[in-house]
Amino acid sequence: MIGAIFAFAEDAGPASRLAEAMGLPLGRVCMHRFPDGEALPRVVPGATRAVLYRGLARPDGKLMPLLLAADALRRAGATF
Repeated sequence: MIGAIFAFAEDAGPASRLAEAMGLPLGRVCMHRFPDGEALPRVVPGATRAVLYRGLARPDGKLMPLLLAADALRRAGATF
């Protein structure tokens, strides 16, 4: 993919409207939760440029998964 918008499941509505307006595909950030509460975000590799969309209402529980998702996208070869 030349460019894509990646969003968490709870942000799919606004992210899909943004992706449509920009003419970009929408990718999902899939969260795997371990029994001890840790989170592992997963993304489909292939986007060379990415926009990571995340609503930050009540941000305390969302910031670390957002940072981990950004790292996952970078390790998959994307730039922002």
